Amino acid sequence: MDVLIIHRQESFLQSVQEKFLLGGWRVSTANAGNDGLIKARQQLFDLVLCGVDLPVVSGIELIRSLREDSINKNTPIFLVTRDQTGTQEGKLLHQLEAHLVEDQDLIADGVVKFGWLE
Repeated sequence: MDVLIIHRQESFLQSVQEKFLLGGWRVSTANAGNDGLIKARQQLFDLVLCGVDLPVVSGIELIRSLREDSINKNTPIFLVTRDQTGTQEGKLLHQLEAHLVEDQDLIADGVVKFGWLE
């Protein structure tokens, strides 16, 4: 399975990439919205994980563009944001570690089954 991870913070990008690789996923990364958009127009992904506050093209603009005209038009996309305490990204890393390695069947009928992702 292929995942595209787009996030401006290199440390977060590397941590999430590591978790997906441990789960057996093929991973592509970008740290700017325009780079992520280019990759998403060139390759079909099973999942896109995207930050909101990206350089050049925001996460919202990236999603809008992918939904309008892209080979990833129907690919599930997760938008990574911080909750009020600023801990959402930390929760995501912990939960990825706990679940990805064990569960290759995270996507069914185009709906991502990340019930543990709040």
